Amino acid sequence: MLSQKKVYISVVYLIFFSLLLFVPAQIIAQEKSKGLSIIDAIKTTLSHQPSIKIQEEEVQISKGALQQTQGQFDPTLITDINRTRNNTPLTAADRVLYRRSKDVENLTTYTMSLSKQLRNGITIKPNLQMTRNDDLSFGARTTNKSSVNFALIFPLLKGSGKEAAGAEEMSAKIRLQASEMDLSHTVSASVLETGNAYWTLLAAFMNLKILKETESRAQQLLEDVEKLVEADERPSSDLDQLRASLASKTGNRIQGEQNLYENYQRLGIAMGLQYSKIIELPTPADVFPELLSEKKLSIINQREEFFQISTEKRADLIALKKLQESAGILLSAARLNMRPQLDLSLSLGYQGLEESDSESGYYDAFQENISGLNGSAMISLVYPFGNNAPKGLYYQRKSSYQQARIRSTDLERNIHSDVAIAINALIQRTKELQESQKSVASYKKALKNEKLKLKMGLSTVIDVVEIEDRYRNALLADVVSHRQYAGALLQLRFATGTLLHEYNGEYTITMEQLAEIPDYKQNR
Repeated sequence: MLSQKKVYISVVYLIFFSLLLFVPAQIIAQEKSKGLSIIDAIKTTLSHQPSIKIQEEEVQISKGALQQTQGQFDPTLITDINRTRNNTPLTAADRVLYRRSKDVENLTTYTMSLSKQLRNGITIKPNLQMTRNDDLSFGARTTNKSSVNFALIFPLLKGSGKEAAGAEEMSAKIRLQASEMDLSHTVSASVLETGNAYWTLLAAFMNLKILKETESRAQQLLEDVEKLVEADERPSSDLDQLRASLASKTGNRIQGEQNLYENYQRLGIAMGLQYSKIIELPTPADVFPELLSEKKLSIINQREEFFQISTEKRADLIALKKLQESAGILLSAARLNMRPQLDLSLSLGYQGLEESDSESGYYDAFQENISGLNGSAMISLVYPFGNNAPKGLYYQRKSSYQQARIRSTDLERNIHSDVAIAINALIQRTKELQESQKSVASYKKALKNEKLKLKMGLSTVIDVVEIEDRYRNALLADVVSHRQYAGALLQLRFATGTLLHEYNGEYTITMEQLAEIPDYKQNR
C-alpha cells in the first residue's frame, strides 16, 4: 500500500514539473525573437508582389493613353521645298517672232505652315510661302514672290467648345486617376493577404509548439509508466492507453509541421518571394493584437459613420466613380458631336514681290512691293444624311456610362455590406476570444484540481492525461480565436479603406492600422 502511494506521488510530481514547461501559447509567442515582423513582411510585399507591379504598369499604360490624346493639340509643322524645270514649246508664229523654239524656266517653291487645335475647338493655321521664278528666256527677269497668311477656323456646331473638342483628353486624365486608385486598392488587397497569411503563420507556429510539448510529455509519461510496470507497481493495461495517446499526439505534431510549412509558403507567395527566399524566412516575431478596451470597442456601433468612411476611402469605389465620370465626359461629347459640322474660316495676310536674281531676293520679297492686306471669310457645312456614325457612337457611350454608373452603385452597396459584416465579425470574434480565454483559465484550474484528486487517490493517471488533453485543446482553440480576432481587425480596416496611408504615391502602414479600429473622426 505504501508502494502504491509513492507511485502516485511520483506521478503527480512528474506531471506537475512537465506542466511547468507547458507555457500557454500566447505567452510563448510574446517571447519575441529576432524574427520576421508583420511590418517587414508588408514592406516586402509592397516591393515584390507581382500583382502590384502589374497594376503599376497599368498606370503607365494610362499615362501613355493620356499623352496620346494630348497629341490632338500638338502643333503640327508642315514644310516642303519644290524645284521644277519647265520647257514650254512655242507656236510657229512665236518661234519666228522670238527666234527660239521654247521657253525655259526654273520654278522654286518653299512652303511652311503650322497647324494647332486649341482645346476649345478653334484651329490656328499660319502659313508662309516663297516662290522664285527664273525665266531663262531671252531678256526675262527673275521674280520672287512671297505670301504670309494667318487663318482661324471656328467650329460653330460639331467640335465646338471644350466639352466636345477636349473630351478625349479630359476623359484620359480621369482614367489615369482611376488607374492610380486601382493601384492603391491592389496594394491594400495585397497587404490584407499578407497580413492574414502572417497571422495564420503565427498561429501555426504557436500550435506546433503546443503539439511538440504535448508529444514530449506523453513520451516521458509513457517511459515512466513503463518503468513502473516493469517494477509491478502499475498494471500493464495502462501502457495501451498511453501508447495510443502518444501515437495520436505524434500524428498531430506531424500534421502541425506540415501546416507550418504550408503557411510559410502562403506567406512567401503573398509577399511575392521566390521559393529560395521563402525557405529562408525566419520565425514570426510579433504577437497577436491585444483585445480592445470596451471604450474603444464601443465606437464600432457607429455603423453609418463607417459606411461614410468606406464611401470616401475605398480606392476601388473611387476608381469606379472616376470611370463613371470619364464615361460621362465622353457621353456629353458624343451628344454634342451629333450636330452637323459648320465651320467659319477667317484669314488675313499679304503678298510681296521682288524682281532680282540675287540670293537675297528670296527674303526681300517679304518686304518689297507690298500692296496691302488680304482677307477672306468662308463658311463651310458638312451635313451627313442619316448621321449614323455619330448616333452609333452616342448610343455606345450612353451604354458605357450606364454600365459605369451601375457598377459603382453596386460596388458601394456591396462595400457597405462588407463593412457591416466586418463590424459584426469583430464583435463576435471579440466575444469568442474572451470565452476562449475563460476556457483556458477554467481548464487550467480543472487540471490543478485533478492533480489534487490524484494525490488523494480519487483519480487516475489517465484522468489527468485526459484533462491535460482538454487543456491543450483549449490552448489551441485560444490560438484560433486570436487568429480570427486579428483577421477581423484587418478585414474591418480593409473594408473601410483605412488599411494603408498613401501620400504622393508612397504607402505607409503602422501597427495601429493593423491592431486598432479606424477612428471615423480622424478619417473624415
